[in-house]
Amino acid sequence: MEDAVIPNDFAFVARQKRLRIGTEWYRVDLLFFHRRLRSLLILFCPQIPNTPLPIAT
Repeated sequence: MEDAVIPNDFAFVARQKRLRIGTEWYRVDLLFFHRRLRSLLILFCPQIPNTPLPIAT
């Protein structure tokens, strides 16, 4: 994450952050703050199973 290029309007807040929305807890992969809009950008990265793909013959 430290090597990533982030536009000037965004500030990196955290990774692997737990957030509570209402009564539910969520694990956020990346959390950014947009300075001009004054809002959070929450990114969830889907888990890809580590199984081999079938090879067509």
